[in-house]
Amino acid sequence: RPPDLLAAFNAFVYRQAGQADVVVGSPAAGRVDPRYLDVVGLFVSTIVIRTDASGEPTFADLITRTRKSVLSALEYMDMPFDELVNRLEPRRRLSHAPVVQVMFALHEDGPGASALLVKEPVPRDTAKLDLTFTVEDNGDRYDVEIEYCTDLFLRDSVEYFFRHWSELLEKALDDPGLPIGQLGFADDRERSLVGSWSAGAAAGGGLDAGGRAGIHELVERWIAESPGAVAVVRSEEHTSELQSHH
Repeated sequence: RPPDLLAAFNAFVYRQAGQADVVVGSPAAGRVDPRYLDVVGLFVSTIVIRTDASGEPTFADLITRTRKSVLSALEYMDMPFDELVNRLEPRRRLSHAPVVQVMFALHEDGPGASALLVKEPVPRDTAKLDLTFTVEDNGDRYDVEIEYCTDLFLRDSVEYFFRHWSELLEKALDDPGLPIGQLGFADDRERSLVGSWSAGAAAGGGLDAGGRAGIHELVERWIAESPGAVAVVRSEEHTSELQSHH
């Protein structure tokens, strides 16, 4: 269901960004006035969906909060997004778009879609926002397209984002009573990678009696073993592990 998909995206943003005030944009038809129903043209506008994910809600609770946020946002659907931005007067920065930096779009075609209309992909060279998830409901499956800012993310990172969202959605639907902070989103590949790190820590003697090691202990051991390894790259400057630690 659409609220489930958006709630999972909100949980994903909450987990990735580490902030409970989740603001997501979503396209709306924009044909509120019945006079425009038969008019040819693009009336799509962006609505702002602001969801509170504080208090460690369960996924079921987050669905309820998301649904209320969507209904609240739809009350202002007739307000153009540009006018909303002008009224809010947010601090403008060249590094990102105002008000919303991530978007979630759901297109529901289903079996009743017109056979006279054929979708054609339009190539784009620039991303409008930092991250946009577009989900196509084709009746028997969902197709997902992700648009992202290449100045911020690598392709590998975005592929991880998709797997994280998919895993989180699957776990949430399996157990909607679980708090969103406890929903796992690591896939088999990542769990295997983390397992290999644990195995390396065990071989190096860095685990306690319970088979655990603090992340700071693992970082300190890595610095001791590879003090000259590059830790940070900024323009032409390279900072080693040892330099970044001091």
